[in-house]
Amino acid sequence: MLKNSSILVVAAGDSQCHLIRKAKSLGLKVISTDRKPDSPGFSFSDRSEVVDIIDLDRTLAVARKYRVDAVLTDQTDVSVPTVAFVAEKLGLPGIGYEVALKATNKFMMRQACMKAGIPVPRFELVRDLEGARAAAADIRYPVVIKPVDNQGSRGVFTINNIHEISRLFPITRSFSRIGQVLVEQLISGSEATVEGCVVNGQPHVLGISEKTHIPPPYCISKSILYAPSFSATVLDQINELNAKAVEAIGIPFGLTHSEYIVSDQKVTLIEIAARGGGSRISSIVVPVLSQIDVTEMLIKQALGLDVHIEPRSVLKALLEFLVFPPGRITSIQGLEQLEHIPELIDFYFPHQPGDVLAPVTCDPERHGQFILAAPTRDRLLAISTLINQTLKVKIIC
Repeated sequence: MLKNSSILVVAAGDSQCHLIRKAKSLGLKVISTDRKPDSPGFSFSDRSEVVDIIDLDRTLAVARKYRVDAVLTDQTDVSVPTVAFVAEKLGLPGIGYEVALKATNKFMMRQACMKAGIPVPRFELVRDLEGARAAAADIRYPVVIKPVDNQGSRGVFTINNIHEISRLFPITRSFSRIGQVLVEQLISGSEATVEGCVVNGQPHVLGISEKTHIPPPYCISKSILYAPSFSATVLDQINELNAKAVEAIGIPFGLTHSEYIVSDQKVTLIEIAARGGGSRISSIVVPVLSQIDVTEMLIKQALGLDVHIEPRSVLKALLEFLVFPPGRITSIQGLEQLEHIPELIDFYFPHQPGDVLAPVTCDPERHGQFILAAPTRDRLLAISTLINQTLKVKIIC
């Protein structure tokens, strides 16, 4: 069936290229859409159409034009409702449009999870600065503000007082396509992410991480270590809550990515998404952790094929982001030495001397990243230290 099938991939940015290439390697005909005519995924696709990925009707028209057998996306929330809408209209396998909305609108997500008895931060939905001030006073500072319908930490800030919320709220609201903002309780603790999948209605955890961040006010991750130091009790809680969250949202199949805060041995859900983790997590990190090609699995599920998995934990992984002071790069040293580190399985730093590095205000603006795979947590941390000592980027601020 694979070689005689065609699929529509909604969104053709960098994060979708692996999905498109994998589909092509399986013998599928790939049609991709994106609003940008120069989207990198277009070069790997058989056909491409310039269509905004949030345009439901035009995307449906493209799917009908090419008579596709499946429609899917990965690593981006924005296209999840569009994919679900098109699949539903064409009678193709999908998660359902209402489920997609609950998985991408943070307010709807909070409501569904709270109703299911899952611990979540206190939260209020607001539309203007006056409402945000009132919500923050009610919840009590410090709080977190975030657009209800975006990802990648765009417009997400930690707020300590009324002056900060007055200054930063307009920025947060500008990142919401519907002009809505979530004001929520800031819970101190360690952040955990969970990479998972749903197969035959059964949720599976494929990897659990411990995350660090750059300093506030931005809520931007600096490293994601898939060898957490949490106790067995906490790990059991995370597994249990993740299964409950998948059920509460109603995700029937596909990849999942969720975030939790661990505080005093208690676990609180922050978000859950019906897609794989970005920054090459689903395409590189998860296969390392589970020994499962989850991209191929996702494609087969979208085509309605039977899928069976047997996760095996062999290696640990570390995803670390490169964040430098803003300024002009004068020299880069150490790149050749990095090529001889076997644990380094992916390195991304698309800069050269003369480039100007902008300040980092959200996840997509980080300057680069690398991924390590090793048998132990200690080895990962040792190699991370080695890489940071070897790579020398000189900058004039």
